[in-house]
Amino acid sequence: MKPARLPRVKKIEKMLALIAGNVTEAEKAMLTIEQTECPVFHNFGPGIYIREVHAKAGSLIVGHHHKYAHTNVLLKGRMLLMSENGVLDFKAPHMFVWPGGRKIAYFPEDMIFQNIYATELTDLDELEDYLVEKSEAWQQDAALSFEVKKLLCEVDRAGYPAPEEMSAVALDAIDPDVERVRLDSSSIRVCPSPISGQGIYTQAPVAQGDVICPLKIAGAHTEFGAHLNHSLSPTAMLISLPDGGIDLVALRDLAGCKGGDNGTELTVDYRFALAA
Repeated sequence: MKPARLPRVKKIEKMLALIAGNVTEAEKAMLTIEQTECPVFHNFGPGIYIREVHAKAGSLIVGHHHKYAHTNVLLKGRMLLMSENGVLDFKAPHMFVWPGGRKIAYFPEDMIFQNIYATELTDLDELEDYLVEKSEAWQQDAALSFEVKKLLCEVDRAGYPAPEEMSAVALDAIDPDVERVRLDSSSIRVCPSPISGQGIYTQAPVAQGDVICPLKIAGAHTEFGAHLNHSLSPTAMLISLPDGGIDLVALRDLAGCKGGDNGTELTVDYRFALAA
């Protein structure tokens, strides 16, 4: 059954057509305003990668250029999607194949949307390079944002503790000489950090007090500890468990991805830790 027409749907269709007609300039303008929250979850199966995005009602999303055809599933909500044949009006649950190119869509309802790709790749950086092309405007905006964050982090770097000031739990969690095990997580990602080297990011919201991920389980160190950066304004805290494990716990409510960024970097103050 075709969905009922939305109020002002003609205006929405006109807006999508205008953006599609000059997507480069439209994207530049959109990057100057506050970006919508769009948590991202990464899941894998045999020969398959599923990238799941959540967004609130009223979100307007312009995606990166997809190099290849792929399957899409609208699990929740409704979307108005610009296509070469005009605006398509989909209501969940709905599955379709996108031929490639950029998706320009408006979501009048809270939505959950999946891109599904046939691939053996599991490294997220390799996947992005293989599957999508990011516009020059987006890359310039991301680079500028990163440089601004680096400047803001200078204060934190000035407060980097000496080894004798660091808690034993922190020294254990970030020990560069231990063997580490891979721990799959649908919403935690390792990305370049404005603080130092690589950092770990949450790409989905986390509530204050929730366990984000384990850094040590039954004596085995996870890969996330190797990329956990210090901050005087930390987003998380180390919790030492009775069995010798170490959990990373949110100090406050943390946002996930906004407008396609990497999300919130997870940092701790190396000087402190709590015992469970």
